[in-house]
Amino acid sequence: MRQIIPYDKITKLLDGDGSLTSSEAEKRLLQYGKNDINETEPNRLLEIIMDVSKDPMLWFLICCSAL
Repeated sequence: MRQIIPYDKITKLLDGDGSLTSSEAEKRLLQYGKNDINETEPNRLLEIIMDVSKDPMLWFLICCSAL
C-alpha cells in the first residue's frame, strides 16, 4: 500500500536543489543512525548448492528433462 505525501510537506524538508536540509539530515541521522552497509561472510559453495537443491522447480525441471 502506497502512502501519499502532500507536495508542500515534501518541499519543507528539502533545500532548493532537492536535497535534505542540514537540520533534517541531522534529525534523521539521530533517528536512524549512519547508513552503513554491513558486510557478511561470503557463502560457501556447499551451502549454496544445498539451498538451491531445496527448490521444487529445480527438481521439476530435472524430471521433465529426464523424460
